[in-house]
Amino acid sequence: DDVKSQWHVHRDECADEYIRLTGKKALGNGGMDHIYPISLTKIGLWITSTAINRTVKRLQSQISGLQIEQLGEGEAVLSAPAEKLDELCRAVKASKVKRLSEEHRRKLVASSASYRFGSKNCDCETAKTA
Repeated sequence: DDVKSQWHVHRDECADEYIRLTGKKALGNGGMDHIYPISLTKIGLWITSTAINRTVKRLQSQISGLQIEQLGEGEAVLSAPAEKLDELCRAVKASKVKRLSEEHRRKLVASSASYRFGSKNCDCETAKTA
């Protein structure tokens, strides 16, 4: 639940959960890039890139314990300990759940108050007969 409150967790057609990455390469946006659970102690990352070797080296320098499971032409499957999930999500720019501050929420509610539940400027009799 803590993961779902911070990151956009989706389900694929087989009902497997994954964390969506941002951008057009992300799973769900026509691409394959995503983070997924391998086991209770291990997470996986599927990424695509035109410079995959450089991308993998950059990620390995940022996250200790990141292992190469598969490396191909333009794509890689990596794994890391589950406790590195937040680091991995930040490093690959996973899609973060946006939260409004209480102050911003109050301002939005106040600015839309005149449009909620009908308008005070509406001539209801005219609207009914028109």
